[in-house]
Amino acid sequence: MSSPDPEDEQPEEPVRLGPSRADLASLLVLAPFVGMGIGLALPWLATLAEDLPWVPFQGPLALASSIPGAWATAVGCIAGAVFGAGLAVVTIRDALRVTVASDVVSFERHGVTRPYVHSEVSAVFLDGKRLVVVDGASREVLCDELDATPEQIENAFRRHGYPWREDDPYAEFFQRWVPGTPELPSTVNAVFAARETSLRNKDGKDVDDLRSELLEKGFVVRDRKARQYWRSLR
Repeated sequence: MSSPDPEDEQPEEPVRLGPSRADLASLLVLAPFVGMGIGLALPWLATLAEDLPWVPFQGPLALASSIPGAWATAVGCIAGAVFGAGLAVVTIRDALRVTVASDVVSFERHGVTRPYVHSEVSAVFLDGKRLVVVDGASREVLCDELDATPEQIENAFRRHGYPWREDDPYAEFFQRWVPGTPELPSTVNAVFAARETSLRNKDGKDVDDLRSELLEKGFVVRDRKARQYWRSLR
């Protein structure tokens, strides 16, 4: 019996990780209705909260409770629907989607797709809930949460032959950043200081932007709550 010709073997189908288009479409449809429900309950909640002096935003709550019944219903429905729709749009915009194929892995977010060929990837692993993809220069080209189970993520990368790791192969090189770290240039310390402020203020976009800036300067950063740990490119 002749052995099968390798050229006849079918390549693995690409695996798409993250929320599906159907999931996102459902969110866009359902979120306004959920918002409407919250809007309808807002006048009642505002009246209830007025009797609790420790509840913040007493001024806006008093205004909400003073709106006549019919108008309160209409305003609550409209405001809730708009809020729900806006939240859905932001969620869809910020959702990370990853496509794993045998020759390339692609990351899509904010309408922008970033592809990396298989040979550029030196390690893939999970850091808590974050998927981390490292290139040949030890840069973390992706470090973000993905809407998929750990098993789904691991299986997708293993099936397509990517170098999956159980732990960060560069973990031993990280050290905690403190203000004025002598091993770092003053300009890099300034970026770390600004990023620590953004972490405390929970400004996710600024945190990510400053992470990218540090990476361009040759430094990888890892967060543990409001603490930053860094290493240089290996």
